Amino acid sequence: MENIAETAGNKIMILLALKRTGSYATENRFINSMLELNLMNYFVLRESLGELIKDKLAAQIINEGRSCYAITDEGSRMLEYFNDKVHKGIKRRIIKAMDDMQEKKELDTMVIAEFREIDVDVFEVELVIRERAAELMNLKMITGTKTQASKLCDIFKEKYQDAYEHILNFFTGIK
Repeated sequence: MENIAETAGNKIMILLALKRTGSYATENRFINSMLELNLMNYFVLRESLGELIKDKLAAQIINEGRSCYAITDEGSRMLEYFNDKVHKGIKRRIIKAMDDMQEKKELDTMVIAEFREIDVDVFEVELVIRERAAELMNLKMITGTKTQASKLCDIFKEKYQDAYEHILNFFTGIK
């Protein structure tokens, strides 16, 4: 059975990890990254995360359609107060693991949605999805207004997964 100091230490380590990742810590990726550190077991990690959320020090949010964890402002203040309680070596390991997690995410999927004016009231929109080294989709379109081009880019950035699936299903006839 964990003692109070160990429980508090686990929560501070989780807050430190969440602070490092911003709001990009998808649930599975975050949990796997934390477990790879061998600082706590799965059940302790889940219980500590649940308590941090209950105490409003962390939040579970939906980001790009995926369940993610994020540190709250209150959690950041708590971390500032107790940050020195985490051993420097452990802190470095957590920071490295979270940076590696971010790097893997960035390598996993890259979404590009940009436009440029090619003539008066003619805008070329380029929508690209890359996963690792493969380009899954590269779509170029022409729009008649800057507003259309901008809106198309904004929507694509938010719903690129749905767009890709819809286009794939449209051309293959598979639903």
